[in-house]
This record gives sequence, C-alpha cells and structure tokens, in this order.
Amino acid sequence: MQISKNSIKYILAFFPFTLIFYGASSAARADDSPVLQSQINQPNGVAGLDASGNVTAPISTSNIAASGNLGAGTAPSGRHYIAQGLSASVDGALLPSTFLIGGIGEYDAAPTKMTSPLIGHGDYGGCVLNVQDALFEQFARCGAGLDEAVVGMFKTVNNSPLFEAGADITSKPSDTVYTVVLNGASVTITPAISAADQNRIYPHTRIYTNVRNGMLNTAADGSTNTPAIWYGYVSTITSTSTATTINVTIDPDSSTGGWMLDTGTTTTTAPGSNSGDVTDTYMSSYTHPAVFIGASGKRFVFNTMIQLDPTVKDSVTRAGEGEESDLQLLDPTGYHANDKFFTVHGKTIVVTGKDLAADDSYLMRLAGSSLMPEGLDVDGIEHGGQVIHTDAGYQYYSLGDLNSASAGSALLISQLGAINYNGTFASLLMYGWKNSNTTSGWGDNAEFHLGMQECQNAAVMSGTSIGASGCTSGGQIVLNPSGYHYGIGLGAGIGGTVNYGLYVDSNGASYIPNSLTFQRSGTAQGAFTTDAYGNLLFNGANFILEDATKEFQVYGATDLKGATTAAAITATSLTSTGAIQGQTITSTGTLTAAANVVANGTITSQGYYVALSGAANAFLRQQTFAYSSFTDPDSGVARDAKFGQDGIAVSGGTKTDTLNVTTSAVLPFGTPASSSATCTAGQIETDATYIYSCVATNTWHRVSNGATW
Repeated sequence: MQISKNSIKYILAFFPFTLIFYGASSAARADDSPVLQSQINQPNGVAGLDASGNVTAPISTSNIAASGNLGAGTAPSGRHYIAQGLSASVDGALLPSTFLIGGIGEYDAAPTKMTSPLIGHGDYGGCVLNVQDALFEQFARCGAGLDEAVVGMFKTVNNSPLFEAGADITSKPSDTVYTVVLNGASVTITPAISAADQNRIYPHTRIYTNVRNGMLNTAADGSTNTPAIWYGYVSTITSTSTATTINVTIDPDSSTGGWMLDTGTTTTTAPGSNSGDVTDTYMSSYTHPAVFIGASGKRFVFNTMIQLDPTVKDSVTRAGEGEESDLQLLDPTGYHANDKFFTVHGKTIVVTGKDLAADDSYLMRLAGSSLMPEGLDVDGIEHGGQVIHTDAGYQYYSLGDLNSASAGSALLISQLGAINYNGTFASLLMYGWKNSNTTSGWGDNAEFHLGMQECQNAAVMSGTSIGASGCTSGGQIVLNPSGYHYGIGLGAGIGGTVNYGLYVDSNGASYIPNSLTFQRSGTAQGAFTTDAYGNLLFNGANFILEDATKEFQVYGATDLKGATTAAAITATSLTSTGAIQGQTITSTGTLTAAANVVANGTITSQGYYVALSGAANAFLRQQTFAYSSFTDPDSGVARDAKFGQDGIAVSGGTKTDTLNVTTSAVLPFGTPASSSATCTAGQIETDATYIYSCVATNTWHRVSNGATW
C-alpha cells in the first residue's frame, strides 16, 4: 500500500507513539563504512534503533511508503492503537485494507479528535470530515456549496458493482467477456479472471446472480418492484490456466456453502435450477448467467445503535440517548436581549429530484416495537409558536393557557387540516374560547371549539387564526358551551356568537334553542318552534302518528289548529278547529272540536262537559264512551255526562239512572240478520218496518214501527 507523507506526518503529530513498519527489509547500504555516533538521528546521518529495533527518534521525511502492514503506538493490550492490514489471525472477518483506531485489543482506548476551521467551499475547507461511499474519491466532493460549511459530510450512492461478469457483459477493467456457470456453492468463470479484474474482488464481498425466485415487493402493493435475488458471499478464489472458481457461502462469517434469498431461504442447488427460479429482468436485462460482486440491496448513511443489557456485570449505565443535537443560542448581554437574531433548524430532511418515491416511503419513522410509552415528545416551544407545521393544512400550536387571554377571545390549539376548493380554503380548527375573566374554573367561563373556517387566502394551508380577516366561520362543535357545563353544543358561528341548534347537558338531556325543521326530499315539511310564552308550536302539515299502537299525550291545555289524527290522543284540555280522529281520545279537561270527533275505541272526557260544535253530525261514537262524575255549571245538578249544547244528558249518580233526551235521539237504522243475530241485551235498532230490541244475548224481539200520519 502507499501512504502519503502528509498522512504520516498527521499520524505522528496526533499519536506520539512508536511507528513500526512491517514489510520487506531495507536495502543494504552501498558500502560497509562504519557509522559514527555523531551521525545517528542527525541530518544526513542514520536513524538510531534500540535493542528491539525501534527507531529512537521521530522520523521527519518528505515521503514514507509502507508496502506491508502499518501499526502505531502500543496499547495496554500489547497491540497497536492504530493499525492497517491486520492478519487474519487477529480478525479474519476484517477487510485487510480497513484502517483501525483503537479496539484492536481488549480495553484499548484511542479517542479520535479532529479540529479544523471551516474556511472554504467543497473540498477547499468546506468540510472537516468528508466520508463518501463512491467508486472514485476524486468525484466525491464535500457537499458544502455557496457560502455554506459542513462539519461532517456523509454520502452514499447506488454504485455499480465493483466487478461483474457474464456472456453479455464486457468486464472492467480488462475489457474481457467471461462465461459464468452458477453452481450449488460456487461460480465458475471462463477464461480465468485477469489479475486486474481480480483486484476488485475483496474477501467476504457480497456476490449477486441474475436469477430471482419470486418478489420481495411489488409496485402493485405500493412499494418497489424488488426481486428476490439469489446471492452469497465470496469465500475463496482459485484459478487455473483456463478458469477461475469463486466459492460462495451463505454468510460472510461462516463456511457454510450455498446461496440465499432475503426471505431467509437458502439452497445448495445452482441458481436457475430451483423451483420458481427465473432470469431476473428487474435489476438487469441479461439473458445469460451473470454475477455482480461488491454491491448491496439497501444502503444506510447512518446506522446508530445503543445496546442496553441488564445482565452486564456491574454496569452503572441506566439511560441511553440515541442522538442529541444541542443548539445553543448564547447571549452574554442577558435573556431575550437579541431575540430572533439567529435562524436555527434542528433537523432537516430534504428529498430532491424528479421522480416520485414509492408509496411505502417516508421521511421519518418512529418504531417503538410495543416497548416505548411515548413516540414523540415535544416541549419548550415558545407560547403561541407552532409545535407542528405542515404544508398539508395540519398545524399544532403551543397554546392552551386561557388565563392570559382577554374575555371574548380565542386561543388556537390546532389546525387539523385545510382543503382548497376553487380558491376557497376551508380549515378545521380546534381552539379555546374565553367568555369571562372570572377565576372559578371552566363552568360558563370557557369553551372548547372544533369548527370550520373558510378563507380566500391560500396562506391558511400553513396556518391561520380564529376570525381572521376575510374569513367566515362555519359549523361548530362546542364542548362546555355557556350554560351547559360538561355538555356539548352544535351550531354555526364563532366563539361566543355561535348560533346553536342543539344543546346536550351533562345528564344527556337535549335542548333545542331555536326551531326544529323536518324535511322530505330537501323540502321543509314543518317546524317545531316556541313562542314567547313557552308554548311549543308546530308549523306545517298535519302531525300524524302512523302507528295505531302509539299514543299522543299532552299534559296541559292543547289547542290544535287543524285536523288531528293519531292512534291515541290524550290531553288535559283538547281544542281543535278541525276534526279529531284517533283510536282512543282522552281529555282530562274540555274536549272541543269544530268538526267530527271520531274514535274507533274509547272517547274519554274527565272534565265537566264535552262541547261539540260545527256540523249537525259532529259527534260519532262507534264503540263505548267512558265518563266520570262532575258538576254541571249550567244548573248545579249532579250528573254523569252531557253531550252537545242541548243534546244528551245522563242524570243521577250511576250508569243505570234515567237518560234524558231534551230534543231528539237518533237510534241506529238497520235490520238484524235474524232473531238470533249477535247482540247485547239493551241494544236497539230500527228500520222502516220494525223496532228491534235485544232482550238477551243474541236474542232479538221486534214490534211494528207503525205507519205515517
């Protein structure tokens, strides 16, 4: 290997240890002249050596080249602090060209520090540390551009393989076309690989084939078209005059021969001969067997790791911090003396380019594996600042303290989203509203709102304020609305000026402060409202109970302005300017109707009389009439019931007393089917010829109805 003189100078300056070169012995001196003591470790002299052969004075030269291993310093373990080209006996899983600092022996400490001012652009002092995953360093420049400077530059790219071979490939750097045969645990390449090509093949390097067995992911599933490629690791390389054989293992740290898939499947059958094997056309387009050596399916720029093991003996470690960036805003003049002087960005992840990423891509992932109590912890944001800011409409603000707000004002907590439709930007806002300045807690003093706000300004996608100029507030869900502590309200408006359509109190009771309108096919059919006296008014078509088994009951005076139809109607006092019709009609007070009162069941009036007005045939009874005792205010005579203005009265105190008809009585007009037709004792009917009376159950008698005069 070649090491520049500057590299050696830096190593010697940073690490004042003994420098030992292992390699071929130096050439013999040109002559056998003796060396004077005055020439040892002196200019134009010779280097002095101690009894162990170590140089006794620092080496200062314009060029040092070591053709073998390199080691610097002697650590407590007896190994070097710095080394390169360790033998396999020290670490057989290590690439020989790896440059090691510390950790070569157990408990060897070798902290590394680099200090440099950032003075320029790119590789001209634009980076203190520049680490690049690239095939050629010359084109892997530091990414500091314009007037920027970078302390640490780390970069990876999807490089081509270090070496590839196949009948369809011209291999570099020799420009040779090789034939590849894939075997169960090896690859045979013909002709034998040239020395220049073999120099690109490192021990334990990953080796891919162009044979796949299924797919790991597909674009149809929202990911990438990623084939399951057979691959392995370079174990040993042997060559003859005609061919080179590369033995392949399934793991770089084992000697188990064979191939594997990323699914975990392994095989010792040659790729292409397993069930399901096909020539891959996603990664390459070659028709003949091929191998690609020195590549990776996934690349990481950083992979930091903390391993915490509670069984480690006598460990005092109890906490781990994956990564911490300390951004310090220092000002010797005092707190807030120069606010907003610097712009600070903690972490920025930027995706650039021209193509969309796959659907399963993301900029940041937090995976707790069901072991973490919190996923993201954000604190310390200045009051009113945005804890989370997006260009998708979602914003989260550092607010929530209504104590400092004035009465009649809002504090925005979050913008949950924003949508643009034809230039109108609607956002969903979560905010608190303060009604008063009292300190007795929430009560009627404060509310929690979730509502919509429309603006004609695209800036709302990045955040807005409650009641912003040019904006209109829409529907609101209000928690703890004024007057309904622990309740909820629905309405439209903003803050304390919301027009409510519904309240639900802490007991679950519902209240409608305005009208309740019913619609059918988008057309209003009627509305319930209240008047200044607390009366419930229904404005619209008839109010009908369609289910004949249900009752309509009103406790209190009821004034029906139109026809009323229900299965059962019950009221303290029932008045209608139209007809009343029901299966059962009950009034605990006055029952008044301007049209027919029809019941298929029972009509009950618990008041002092039933007044019927309107048509002559205003009252129709089809089954029974229930009644109770009362005092007639017209004459003060105790009776059971009275119908009509001058119609029917039942005198006395029992149902068997005299029935007085003051004008006329109309009997049912009809003819029983026979003398044994169904009837109830006391039932009377008449026709043009006879008057029929039921003298016993299902027993009729009749007498002549007489003749005209």
